[in-house]
Amino acid sequence: MSTKDEKSPESLTDRVFAVLLAFVDAPELGISDIHRRTGLDKSVVHRIVRSAVAHGFLVQNPRTRSYSVGLRAWEIGRGYGGADRVVALATPVLEELSKEHQVTCYLGRLDDLEIVYLALIDSPGPIRIVQEVGSRVPATTTAVGRALLAELDDAELHRRIDGRVAPADQERLLAKIAESRAVGTAVNRGEFTTGVASVGALVPSTTTPEPIGISAAFLLFDDNEGMWTSLPPAVQEAAARIARDLDGRPVSRKDQR
Repeated sequence: MSTKDEKSPESLTDRVFAVLLAFVDAPELGISDIHRRTGLDKSVVHRIVRSAVAHGFLVQNPRTRSYSVGLRAWEIGRGYGGADRVVALATPVLEELSKEHQVTCYLGRLDDLEIVYLALIDSPGPIRIVQEVGSRVPATTTAVGRALLAELDDAELHRRIDGRVAPADQERLLAKIAESRAVGTAVNRGEFTTGVASVGALVPSTTTPEPIGISAAFLLFDDNEGMWTSLPPAVQEAAARIARDLDGRPVSRKDQR
């Protein structure tokens, strides 16, 4: 007689979906949590989770060692049209930043050496910089990408770039990352798109398994050099406000201006 739990999924496909569906009402789960929710053996859960991480459907939080839904699942879920909590909390802050500084604002998440845009707010000005939500761009040549790469420790950073970024480009990238670590923001002076500059910053939240960040983009003109003075602190402050909202910390009066 079989000792299998009658509620336990039978086929491999059922087991995979059971693991993924365990996250529907739980933002983060450990192996034991998934085991309890699905009735699957921990060894089976381990194998499915490892494969799901490899394909980007789950990501592991390096601080808690637990798992949450990954970008690939989010990209599929975009077809339903729902916005996740990060987008919902970040949008009003980005709208305010966009309006005040006449810039196009982006919210992005780091995925290996790419940035996936989760949200964007068009500039209220007559000229707009177009980039679609869900699109992927190189992290090495964008302001938000460099800001998020700067958050990685040196071992993880080199694991991602060694052998994939040319030595000369790697030297320049590491110099820019060092600068970003020193000042707290990263800049792009037209390296990704000619004539378009941007300032990026990490959203220093403790609740996101992969680094997320924001950037503000504007067109390079001779008469807007003042943006390099006014925009970096504004982007950094907006990122801090989003992090406080995500982490459930109170927002100061200064942040509510």
